[in-house]
Amino acid sequence: MSGTTRPRLKSAVVVKSAVVVVLAVLAVLTGSLVHGLDRPAGAAPPTPAFGAAIDAYSAYQPETACDETVKPGVAAFRQLIMAAYPGVPDLGTLRACGADTSEHYDGRAWDWGADTTAHPAEAHDVLNWLLATDAYGNRNAVLRRFGIMYLIYDRQIWGAWDPSGGWKPYTGSDPHTSHIHFSFGWDGALQHTSWWAAADGITTSAITARYQAVGGGASRLGALVGPEQAVPAGRVQHYVGGNIYWSVATGAQLVYGAILARYLAAGGPGSFLGLPVTDEIDVPGGRASYFQSARVYWSGPTGAQEVHGDILRHYLAAGGPDSFLGLPVTDEIDVPGGRASYFQGARMYWSAATGAQEVHGAILGHYLAGGGPDSRLGLPVTDEIDVTGGRASYFQGARVYWSGATGAHRVYGGILADYLVLGGPDSAWRLPTTDEFDIPGGRRSTFSGGRIDWSWATSTATPYLG
Repeated sequence: MSGTTRPRLKSAVVVKSAVVVVLAVLAVLTGSLVHGLDRPAGAAPPTPAFGAAIDAYSAYQPETACDETVKPGVAAFRQLIMAAYPGVPDLGTLRACGADTSEHYDGRAWDWGADTTAHPAEAHDVLNWLLATDAYGNRNAVLRRFGIMYLIYDRQIWGAWDPSGGWKPYTGSDPHTSHIHFSFGWDGALQHTSWWAAADGITTSAITARYQAVGGGASRLGALVGPEQAVPAGRVQHYVGGNIYWSVATGAQLVYGAILARYLAAGGPGSFLGLPVTDEIDVPGGRASYFQSARVYWSGPTGAQEVHGDILRHYLAAGGPDSFLGLPVTDEIDVPGGRASYFQGARMYWSAATGAQEVHGAILGHYLAGGGPDSRLGLPVTDEIDVTGGRASYFQGARVYWSGATGAHRVYGGILADYLVLGGPDSAWRLPTTDEFDIPGGRRSTFSGGRIDWSWATSTATPYLG
């Protein structure tokens, strides 16, 4: 029992040897042997009644960011242990963040002062309670229900990532003879494990709280479908009318309808989109859900389409759905030389060499009529911009100029080079009035103020005013 001295065996040598063998076998089965502590659990905390269903072992989830707040599952576990063993000191949870990795830095670890000298029996009680096999044959049942990731005590470590390996030598600078170290996975730290679902008076998960906040079964989500589940970097709960996703970084967010269908088709939380960071929200002309690495927009005419990366950043910088671009009508797609997203009012092209640039209006029409990215024009290297007397878009292999009086026309090659030397739209030649076309012995482009001829024989351009 807690606070008592561990009894000594006084049996005959044969009996003692048999007991040792039995205990060793039990230790292999339960993973509970710690430096000869071989009694069954004594005054462990009260345990709720559980069925056969059991939590998976916690994966190794090291601290990645400093967050000096004690997580609720850790605080509640500490309170439970301290209430059962009031004579054992509490050595704390948080530490000032350091350069190494420790779950003490993000509120997921606790040190309990059950040392090897004054409190070995209490240490034994708790460790065997955590690591024992339950009535249904679930090994390490209580530890799994708490979501504990690993234990360190008396120069040994037990890791949930290798439960069959049992206790292994621990060679860190602190031998942990003065305390037991408990580190929790995120599910356990946030009370998203079965212990807290079964224990009376414990707060519900963040997903359940969000579900209740939006109206529960009376909301558009409707009834629950199956249990809450793990997804990459977070959790999900399925409902008849949608899903709620949760992670520490993103909180609990609702996704449903056509946007949910598009999200799942792209791979859901395991895809490049990541987890949602907003519920579905209103945007000009439609609806949207924002994800960690993309946005999915929807309207009746456009359907649900995703936008991400540099194209998304350029789209948002231009005003997003509230701009002339409107909503996307495609996902990001492959085009010759790069990628593109098509919007209601424009197209946006991207490559590593050109960045993300938009093309719209009459210039876009002329660009597509000339073959688009698959033509000698290549990809745009600027957005549409103002020039003297009109507008222009610059492409890898040409420039397309436009005005209300002249329409949209492209200029390229030697004629473009000579036109720019002359001053381009700022010169007396002003804007082009035709594309480049064949003439005997060469090519020609006509402009508002004249023409420029290219000779095949001399490989030179000759400008003519008037």
